[in-house]
Amino acid sequence: LVGAAVVALVGRVFLGLFLADPLLVGDSSGYDLIARNLLDGNGISLDGSPTARRAPLYPLFLAAVYALAGQSVLAVTTAQGLLEVGTLIFVYLIARRLFSTGVALVASVIVAIHPALARMSTLILTETLFTFLLAAAMYLVVRIHDRPRLLSAAAAGVLFGLSALCRPTGMIVPMALFGTLFFVERRAELAKHLAIVCVFMIRTIALLFL
Repeated sequence: LVGAAVVALVGRVFLGLFLADPLLVGDSSGYDLIARNLLDGNGISLDGSPTARRAPLYPLFLAAVYALAGQSVLAVTTAQGLLEVGTLIFVYLIARRLFSTGVALVASVIVAIHPALARMSTLILTETLFTFLLAAAMYLVVRIHDRPRLLSAAAAGVLFGLSALCRPTGMIVPMALFGTLFFVERRAELAKHLAIVCVFMIRTIALLFL
């Protein structure tokens, strides 16, 4: 696992050095501009006006990276490389819990060397952060399935909510997953904790409107 994590991080930083595009276009330029506006105290805005054209979490993530490490593409790709290491760890933990340590190691190596995942980490786009949040939430759902706990349910709900604030499609995943689990298993204790997940997800999303 450590070896896969090191390969993932070193590979992402290397790709960030040589493949990251400093000329931001399309969605990337929009996220970058909103992040810079946040740092300048102008809130989530484009062209001088508040905007809802972009989900807010990724620009907030960019603004945090810019504030800590400078306004450079390399700083972002390095931070996203660290997020991908986190994704790799959660994939390992999920696979080990559902299958075996051997399967978990294979899964983590696939994440480490997957070319599409590696390439996405060099782009100023939401996919890397979204995948990390989703993997973390899914790990907690697996834990809830095995042993329902209030804290795990609350944390999973917050993570699903954050994923939806990163990419709105993040709301679809838990709904489909929970519906499947409920109708397949019909366990009252599991259903109660999945409902708690939904409550915390909705409360997290609602923060956007405060």
